[in-house]
Amino acid sequence: MERALLSHRRDRAHRRARAAYGASGDDMLSVRLHGRPSTRRSHHVTVDWPRNLDCPAGTDVRGFLARAAEGDVEGAWRRIRERNPLPGICGRVCYHPCEKHCHREALEAPAEVHHVERAVAEEAARRRFAPEPAPTVIPPRLVAIVGSGPAGLSCAFHLARRGYGVTVFDAMPRPGGMLRYGIPAYRLPREVLDGEIALLHQMGVNFVCSTRIGPEIGALGSFDAVFLALGLWRSTPLGIPGDHLPGVRSGLSFLREVNAGGVPPVPGPVLVVGGGNTAVGAARSALRLGARPTIVYRRARADMPAHPDEVAQAEAEGIPMICHTVPLEVRGQHGRVSALVVQRTRPGAPDATGRPRPEPVPGDTAILPAALVLSAVGGGIDRTAVDGLLEVHDGRLLADPCGRTGVKAVFAGGSAVTGAGTVVEAIASGTRAAQAIAGYLKGLGPVPRHLSRPRVHA
Repeated sequence: MERALLSHRRDRAHRRARAAYGASGDDMLSVRLHGRPSTRRSHHVTVDWPRNLDCPAGTDVRGFLARAAEGDVEGAWRRIRERNPLPGICGRVCYHPCEKHCHREALEAPAEVHHVERAVAEEAARRRFAPEPAPTVIPPRLVAIVGSGPAGLSCAFHLARRGYGVTVFDAMPRPGGMLRYGIPAYRLPREVLDGEIALLHQMGVNFVCSTRIGPEIGALGSFDAVFLALGLWRSTPLGIPGDHLPGVRSGLSFLREVNAGGVPPVPGPVLVVGGGNTAVGAARSALRLGARPTIVYRRARADMPAHPDEVAQAEAEGIPMICHTVPLEVRGQHGRVSALVVQRTRPGAPDATGRPRPEPVPGDTAILPAALVLSAVGGGIDRTAVDGLLEVHDGRLLADPCGRTGVKAVFAGGSAVTGAGTVVEAIASGTRAAQAIAGYLKGLGPVPRHLSRPRVHA
């Protein structure tokens, strides 16, 4: 009787564990479960290990951690690069969603996956590990990639390792896209970015910079397929009186100029309007240039779309945040911005995002002095390259999860399709597009659903 009872509890625990962890393949996790105190017995059940389900890029987190723990640095590095060609970058700027569901959280704290990934990438760079040689595709098939941000680099990597000829075009002087011109160097050292790109060079990826693909995108017809990873480079203006004055500019263009080394010190008060990562990055960059930045956001601090780590670091650096506030008017003096008129808001009914809609509080206004006003309230794609070719909705290209557009042989991905997101999500988008492009070049049908499905995180 006791044996039957234990067997029943074991089966029930097994079913609950499988429901909690989900079925994810052959790798299994052994979980120790205890019986009733009166029995003083324990047993084990085996459930599916989450493996890579919590990494948008599909990195085998368990696999590379196991190799790193064994001291096999090269094995760990190559296991990461099976899915993610930018471990040195992700080890620094990824917000590591994989750690949220780490089983060690029930014991002490989640494993610090991003720190291990960074250490593995640094050791790989020190030892100068070389990428695996790619096969040769006969007859040669050529793919053009427009944009060298994380989605473009990921797509280039996965196509090059399949043996396809890849050329990456970018409008900026150096490759990297938002990684180079949108993420400040204090978060992502340029030597790390250059090292990751150098590995793509070794794989045969060709980079053509200072080349803007405009209406003549049809000239890319000599390629067998095209992947558009345009990024969100067009900023949304404030749309208030005075936003045309000198001294009012987009936070993204400010970051781009700072990261290119072209912005002199900015003394005085700087107001950054917005609550996303661009706003926080612009404020922290202005602080390093000698300015006194303040973030102005229309909702509560808890509603800021910027990652909590970024917000906390900005606060630790002493950057004030004025929440529940919207700009009304930019005022100028001597032909230049001198102040920003703002109005207090209060939480209203939920909007389409589920967050409280900010409602103005009548009569509750203030004047904030400013030497520079940076707008970081959203953006869209530069439509120059796609007008008349692809469909655009709300500033983004329309494409399916695999990157297929309504035009044969033209694919799209990254933030130009999904909207502003994280680096690892853009890498995943480039991976899915590469799989779809490879299938297209082989004359195959759509990518299987389990390869193309986007990963969703709360």
